[in-house]
Amino acid sequence: MKNPIRVTEAEYENRKTGEKATGCTVLIHGEIKAVLDQLMKENPEIKSYGQALAGIVDLGVSVLESQAQAVQARAAEAQENASDHKE
Repeated sequence: MKNPIRVTEAEYENRKTGEKATGCTVLIHGEIKAVLDQLMKENPEIKSYGQALAGIVDLGVSVLESQAQAVQARAAEAQENASDHKE
């Protein structure tokens, strides 16, 4: 991708609870804008860049969770195999 995705962030605090959260702003330009424009054109239920990005982030998190579970499963299997060889 020629134009890197630019993200700025700021920390916010809930005045009532004191809970802190990071807010991110994504600049939509260049190639990512063209990709999102095409995505929204082909999927009329996606009505905004924010909605498109939320879907992409959700999908990305799901992929990362699946990969982490697979790594944990392989590690558990390797540990089990190692303990089988000790006996």
